[in-house]
Amino acid sequence: IGVMKAIGGSRKTIIACYLRSVLLLGGIGTAIGTAAGAFMSDKLGRFVQEELGGVTAMWSTDLWFLIMGVVAGLGGTALAALPALRRAMRVTVRQALGSHGVANGHGQGIVERATRWATFLSSPARLGIRNTTRRRSRSLATSLQVALGVGTVLAFGAFSITALAVAEDTLANENSDLRVYHERGLIDNDEARRLASLPGVAAVQPIVHSEAEFGGDKRPVRGLPAETIYNPDLSAGRWFTDVEVDSAATVGVIGGPLAAMTHTDVGDYIEIGTTNGVQTIQIVGIDENLVYDGTFIWLPIETAKAFEDQPHPNVYWVETTSPDPEVVDEVADAIVAAFADNPMKLDVRYQNLAAAKAEDRVVVGVIQAFGLPIVAIGMIGLVSAMTTTVLERTKEIGILRAIGARRRHIRRVFRTEGVTLAVLGWLIGIPVGYMLAKVILWFFGRAMHTTLPLLFPPWLPLLTLVGVIVVARLTLRPPLRRAVRMRPGDALRYE
Repeated sequence: IGVMKAIGGSRKTIIACYLRSVLLLGGIGTAIGTAAGAFMSDKLGRFVQEELGGVTAMWSTDLWFLIMGVVAGLGGTALAALPALRRAMRVTVRQALGSHGVANGHGQGIVERATRWATFLSSPARLGIRNTTRRRSRSLATSLQVALGVGTVLAFGAFSITALAVAEDTLANENSDLRVYHERGLIDNDEARRLASLPGVAAVQPIVHSEAEFGGDKRPVRGLPAETIYNPDLSAGRWFTDVEVDSAATVGVIGGPLAAMTHTDVGDYIEIGTTNGVQTIQIVGIDENLVYDGTFIWLPIETAKAFEDQPHPNVYWVETTSPDPEVVDEVADAIVAAFADNPMKLDVRYQNLAAAKAEDRVVVGVIQAFGLPIVAIGMIGLVSAMTTTVLERTKEIGILRAIGARRRHIRRVFRTEGVTLAVLGWLIGIPVGYMLAKVILWFFGRAMHTTLPLLFPPWLPLLTLVGVIVVARLTLRPPLRRAVRMRPGDALRYE
């Protein structure tokens, strides 16, 4: 830039020259990114469909997504280059021609002074740490790229942990070990007594499973006793009483997300479309559990029977004497044998829990996979910065080798510098990841009309730190290999 200014290059000409280079690189990156994005989205989409839905669909995209990708690739690259170009245009010809990229006051800052007292570090390590301050803007920009990757991984990791915890808590609220029902028909009193008398059965509870029209859609409606093995999480109001159950009172408890979606509160009357027509019930409680995504309505069991015009329950929850899978399986086999004349269908809770957790982990794994490209971008920035650093300090490497520094010393200097930048990015990435996780949970909570508590365990940033250091050491191999292969004479003559 100094030379171009010295021979008469105008500000506009120099900016146009560099922007053309920037747009060329941005165009190449956009083309590669578009192809990679199509490949990754196709593979991830097929994986999710096959694992969760058992179907395979053709890959497709909207033209607007491609346009947005091109705009982001070219426009984002140009915008990222503008601050550096603007700063470069302010440099005078004398400053530009005499600059070696070392910041004013280098060697007098806090970091440099602190390393003098860090005698527990080797001299090459201290030199590497001090070198991070030679080009503060570049070091900060590199660390910010790493921070973006670290923050994304932390955010997706925290979201995944939170989602798994919420899913497991939701599944654990129903304390039954088995759910039994006939493929068609109800479970009469004789069958209920026979079910309760089987060995290994601790308790049975009748349930009415049905649906009702409310808020423009079909909602799951469940009729339960007053004393239930289900654990409601009431944020307002109460559960229905024995008197309300016995009298088939028209009261109910509504899911928190459904209440928020339909602007329903405790004390409100709502109309639901049932088998026996439109019924009016008063909401006496709001349950924040996310069973059925929180879009359910609990009714007293006698009320649900009346609404569905059925004399008996159609489902029974069975609690065994022990939740141990062997005991549950034995009880399940006993139920099958006892009802051979009118076979029962069984849902085994521990198996459903395992299947649900497996599905949740698949979804979480896919979500976390979206953070990997951003991590790669951050580490590519680190490799780029260190490669440029090695090229700029070729003569310095020659001097160090000439005064006795060995390859391992040179390697240690640049490796320490690279790892220091990566760790700085990790430190910046922790609050970034926390805030990003809060934003993601806010969006999901808003879509589900609920509030999700963020889980951000301390081991997550520590685990990420280990990953950052390992990945940084691996990605630094190419520039380090270049640095240590330089012969002192060639390095001293390098221009």
